[in-house]
Amino acid sequence: MSGDATSEEAQHPLLLQGIVQRLERDFGDDFTHETIEHYVEDSYRHLASRAKILTHIPAFVDRFSRQRLRALAKNRGTIDDHPAVVLFVCERNDAVSQMAASLFAREAGDRAEAHSAGSSPAGELLDEAVLAMHELDLELLGDFPKPLTVEVEAAADVIVTLDAHDDIAVLDGKQYRAWNLPDLRDEGIDGYRRMRDELTTRVAELAQEILPAAPLRTHRGFDRDLADLEARVATVHDLVIDIGRRVVAGLMATDGETMTPIAETEERVDQLDHEIASKVVELIALRQPVAVDLRQILVMGRVSHHLERIADYLVVVATIAEDRLEATKEAPTHLVEMAQRVLAMTVNTVQALNGRDIEAANAVIDSDDELDALHTLVFEALVAAEHKGTSRLELLAIDRISRSLERAGDHAVSIAEETLFLTTGKRNAPGGLTKPVADA
Repeated sequence: MSGDATSEEAQHPLLLQGIVQRLERDFGDDFTHETIEHYVEDSYRHLASRAKILTHIPAFVDRFSRQRLRALAKNRGTIDDHPAVVLFVCERNDAVSQMAASLFAREAGDRAEAHSAGSSPAGELLDEAVLAMHELDLELLGDFPKPLTVEVEAAADVIVTLDAHDDIAVLDGKQYRAWNLPDLRDEGIDGYRRMRDELTTRVAELAQEILPAAPLRTHRGFDRDLADLEARVATVHDLVIDIGRRVVAGLMATDGETMTPIAETEERVDQLDHEIASKVVELIALRQPVAVDLRQILVMGRVSHHLERIADYLVVVATIAEDRLEATKEAPTHLVEMAQRVLAMTVNTVQALNGRDIEAANAVIDSDDELDALHTLVFEALVAAEHKGTSRLELLAIDRISRSLERAGDHAVSIAEETLFLTTGKRNAPGGLTKPVADA
């Protein structure tokens, strides 16, 4: 991406507030707002200081903060049915410890939680490790190097160190294993394939040694699955808002600057939407959720789909806007207003969904009338421009931008309707009328 780190970082405070809001709903009974906010801000500082690309940092902060708060809750004794926690530690947390945690999680199932951390974490995962695990259908693409924090180490029941560079304190009441595996950075993908196979054997032996024979299936485990699903949807929300901000900035630019590239962010949205759809199927097929939980699972899948469609329409706008087409002075002005309205609607769906806020959801639905009115003004401006001899190609381009923004707004409305369905069991609040659900 051509956007600099400073511009991306400036967008993060609002996204961090959204993370705090989500975590308050899940951990508000155990921790104060100030505690949750501290862990979110501290997690951001840890991860942003070494990340090479900041675009996905809010998603990583969400997951890292959630892990740390769960660890803190376990340490305080507020979680009474927490499964065993196995922590894999190496120096950089960019390959071997990530691979070991992923393999152990597959082996342990619901009987344990697997985490990884680094005493001096890197900025991103090694491609060779990601590819080696992909060959086993275990994806590391959503993982990231994490520092070893006090509360995560304290919450671990078993700590496995994987290289000679680990620098961790030995705590009472913990089991320790030292595997001291070789550094394979100069051996390429074949070396990491051999490491993967070695780790597969070791984690199977470890699971057999320390875990109970019968699987542990608790409602807490299902709650974690639901929280993970919602966290992934929140990540999609953050990425789509990022795309929306870039589109608004591009439409407002008057100095010849081109639209900031958003293809990488859209690709991540598509990937997450696919992962969410698969997770929805898995939870329904394997967990047999009751009605309330089933509603949440289905809604999260549909919300992700609508967000993916908003991203698609915004990409269309960005692609056309690269040509800096202008038919009249009025039409581009209205297009900027439309893009700002779509962005505001998308941001407001975050508040509605996170807070299960009926009023906020209905406000999103009501604001669609303003978007439709702007769409009409663009059409009227195009008609006037045609009479002045503006080229048909430019008129069609402006019309397509306007239609794309109008359709993106309809999908924001659909997210608001899904929020109402999740909260009330109905797709519109009592006494309210909503538009038909947006196209697929």
